[in-house]
Amino acid sequence: MRKGLFRTELPGIGECARVDMSAGDAAPYLERSFYELLHFRPPFEQLPSRQQFEGMHGPVGASAVRGY
Repeated sequence: MRKGLFRTELPGIGECARVDMSAGDAAPYLERSFYELLHFRPPFEQLPSRQQFEGMHGPVGASAVRGY
């Protein structure tokens, strides 16, 4: 299953989702429209914010998101 981790906004990309590294070429950040087009789960609106994700799992980094 293609999995999103959290939603955020980045300069040059805008509204996007941080996706699991198993997403391959889509990783690590995917624009909202592509996230929805490629049927990632959970739905974009249900993704936690970056701040919520970091509150649950610690600071975002390669080791912080591996395995989620």
